[in-house]
Amino acid sequence: MNKIYFILGEMTHLRYFIPLVKEYNRRKIPSCFLIFFSGKYNCPSKHKNELNNICKEYSIEKKTASEFQEKNKTILCVESSCTKAVEQLGIKKQNNFYVLTSQFDFIQNYDFYAKYAKRVIFPSRWFLDHCRLFVGDKRIRATSWSEEKINSPKNVFLGSPKYDIKLDREKIINKYNLSNKRKVLFLFPAVSQQSGMWTTKEKRGLSEGQINDVYGIIRSLGFEVLVKSRIKHPIIKSCSGDRDFYDESWFPHTTMELMEVSDLVIMVDSTSIKECVLQRIPFINIGLINEKVRINAKNMTEPLLKYNYCQNYDNPPDINELKDKVKHLTSNQFYEEFNEAKKTYLFEPNESSQKIVDFIKTQE
Repeated sequence: MNKIYFILGEMTHLRYFIPLVKEYNRRKIPSCFLIFFSGKYNCPSKHKNELNNICKEYSIEKKTASEFQEKNKTILCVESSCTKAVEQLGIKKQNNFYVLTSQFDFIQNYDFYAKYAKRVIFPSRWFLDHCRLFVGDKRIRATSWSEEKINSPKNVFLGSPKYDIKLDREKIINKYNLSNKRKVLFLFPAVSQQSGMWTTKEKRGLSEGQINDVYGIIRSLGFEVLVKSRIKHPIIKSCSGDRDFYDESWFPHTTMELMEVSDLVIMVDSTSIKECVLQRIPFINIGLINEKVRINAKNMTEPLLKYNYCQNYDNPPDINELKDKVKHLTSNQFYEEFNEAKKTYLFEPNESSQKIVDFIKTQE
């Protein structure tokens, strides 16, 4: 192999690619990003300066989709970019196309990208085994999900390079000019400007008053409130924390950095449940999404919610109960339970990039 190619349609995919780039750099194999326009808020074309700086730092070449004419090259893609990648980059003609699954969303589009991929790389076997819950389930689109797909020889289990990163707490505090107070990170969902509610596709949520009650509990226990959202979900002024953040850094990603310096994470049916377990951060999950909508999120993450390192609420919690849970979760260590959850359902971080690069080498 004289070069490795990564399809970059979203800046958030840098979390998966940079650890792999670093491993290929270590082996003296150059990397190239193939850029295409996704139209999303995190599209590379909307963040040219940040991307140029990252490419310079890690010695990465970059090309647009229209400039890519090579054949039979080794290409990696994160699942959510696959459909457009096939269209724009002629993936059908490539013999060494690998897909990294990043979320549980793979179940919706597996047929499409598995058709063209040489291998589909999953974080762990559990991700696929757990999909038996969805065989024939008409509440989701993947009604054709089957045992045959679960056991396809294309599927391999090598972890996720996203977590092959060593985060330094002091560097993060200095980077964001944070105080030395203990912190609770609030992962903020969309908020309706009209209703003042946390909103989902089903228009359920917490009121501004309830949100600020949660902040009050956190502050009364001596914690600073950090709020993290995305540009497409702006934080309304009345629901601001002590510090508000958006995607300030694509790599290392802001969310992972803020988790690293926090004692607790509060979220709403978020896939960040996996991040908390892998980074050993206790968390509170508040489930507000209609059952039909949350079928993926709830069923896929449910096994991770049975441990004492977290508290799950299917409805807005009682404030006094919430206060007790915050006290409990921030005053105890849960090393054994985190380790058991990782071993049983996820994987051990910090080794995935090497495993993936080694595996691809065997396929040449």
